[in-house]
Amino acid sequence: SEFPATTQAPREWELKRPDGATRTCWVSPCRLTDEGQGTTGWIVLVMDVTEQRAAERRTQTLADQLAHAD
Repeated sequence: SEFPATTQAPREWELKRPDGATRTCWVSPCRLTDEGQGTTGWIVLVMDVTEQRAAERRTQTLADQLAHAD
């Protein structure tokens, strides 16, 4: 049978690892349903965006410094 999926909008979460390090992740759950049976399972996509966010902060800092120097 076919399993329709309902995807929820991704959310950004700060996740703490057992070693105490914090990672920024996009989490996007997708519920699998079957007619008449409701939820039959989940697929959860997780993407680590920690380095991307750090690069964005560095870029913003440099842009701010450049604007200040101008």
